[in-house]
Amino acid sequence: MVNKNVISKLSDRELEKYIEPDSRSVSDAVKYAYEILQERGRTFTPSETARIEALIAKKNDSEK
Repeated sequence: MVNKNVISKLSDRELEKYIEPDSRSVSDAVKYAYEILQERGRTFTPSETARIEALIAKKNDSEK
């Protein structure tokens, strides 16, 4: 299980690794990293948003 508080302590650079297409992180970790980056003011293009959301969905499916 992933704790959002732990992930929120990471740097932006470390969080960026969670949302990479080849990320090996679980879906919750990817989702939290994405949310935290948005909260910190990182803006994502529509294509980046679609890619990240697809990555989260793909990981959700494979985890079940």
